[in-house]
Amino acid sequence: MSDMVNNWGYPPNLNLVEKSLDNLNISCQILSTSNNNIYNVIYYKGDVNSQKNQLFSHADSTFIFKESSNEINYIVDEINNVNSGENDSADYFDAFAIDYIGEIDYNGNYYIKKPPLPIAFGGWGEYNITAVTNNDYLYIFLVTYNETEPFWNVGLSIVLVLAFIFLLSFFTRKYLKPVRLMKNRIVDLEHGDLKSTIAIISNDELSELSKYMNKLIKNIKVLLDQKQALLSDVSHELRSPLARMKLLIEMIPDHKNIYHLKYEIDFLEELISNLLLSDKLSTPYAQLDLEVCNAKEIVDELKIIFKNNIKIIDFNLLSDSIEIEVDKTKLLVAVKNIISNSIKYNRNNNKISINIATTRNLITFTIIDKGIGFDEENIKNILEPFYRIDVHSEQTGFGLGLTICNKIISAHNGTIDISSTKNEGSKFILSIPRKQK
Repeated sequence: MSDMVNNWGYPPNLNLVEKSLDNLNISCQILSTSNNNIYNVIYYKGDVNSQKNQLFSHADSTFIFKESSNEINYIVDEINNVNSGENDSADYFDAFAIDYIGEIDYNGNYYIKKPPLPIAFGGWGEYNITAVTNNDYLYIFLVTYNETEPFWNVGLSIVLVLAFIFLLSFFTRKYLKPVRLMKNRIVDLEHGDLKSTIAIISNDELSELSKYMNKLIKNIKVLLDQKQALLSDVSHELRSPLARMKLLIEMIPDHKNIYHLKYEIDFLEELISNLLLSDKLSTPYAQLDLEVCNAKEIVDELKIIFKNNIKIIDFNLLSDSIEIEVDKTKLLVAVKNIISNSIKYNRNNNKISINIATTRNLITFTIIDKGIGFDEENIKNILEPFYRIDVHSEQTGFGLGLTICNKIISAHNGTIDISSTKNEGSKFILSIPRKQK
């Protein structure tokens, strides 16, 4: 303040005063005591009709300076005397700026600087003011502020915050909508949808990314279609000579090796079928033909499939009214493969138990046999394609049955739990959700 008042000159340049106070939003009175100890107000920032008792006003706050002429003179003398060192006591003011830290010198050190004009700080009632003297001029400053009710302060803040959150949410959702579309498209892709595309709704980097994703998915579909076409062609080319071989065998006169020839041809046909099915289930984009059916229908069809072994198989269905949403054909293949293995490696025509039970969300198929079993160390590998525990076993196979079963159950978002003890038997638990998402 002292520097600012000093820059206004003596007597003060009121144009500079007005400009400085407008920039700082400060209320001010300038009083002159040069007229026979009677003070005159030569400048005020407030009510233009005020004269001796000046008002410092801003919004709801009002400061009224009511001192008499003698008191004004005494205030000026007090400020001048304390700042000059002639007196160290004060009646009106609480603090005086005798000196303060100035600017930094060439050595980087702060140096003490005296204010160019005497300055004091004090309070009148609830207001804190600053006073500066310049010879017979007294400058009274009050930093004004708006006083509003606390409720309106808090209420306005809450409204502004909520408005900001709403606008931020609106623009975020708007500009991130392409990201949501891409996310939804990836979810659809996971469920097997290779045909739909991402809508292009903007012309920025996200739209470019959407275009590239559309192109990528289209290329994936082309590659999968080409692969499936190749497998179909290869399958046809392999099955055709096998069919001709079967026909020729039927035309050959009876021979002791005819049965073995037929067996090997059937073995090759089954191998081709399993390879095609395993490959089809390997793709993450394969779709299930879901339908709602009763678990009893699954059991009835399994009884028909294993009608020649029905004497050693016990089917235990805890309820006849269990409805499930599955790919019925594929689920039959999965359960059939495990039962076939249990029959193949059974001993002494021991009973094989198939228990079908449900919880609120799951249906479980538990297959328990008392066959040759296997060591626990094989459990982690038994679901791998072409893995066989005993390659020298008399039982034939190509190690794809459990692999296909695992892929079918995984496609239904289910799990397979396996436990086995060598020479005692095995237990397979197939668990799948009753309703697919």
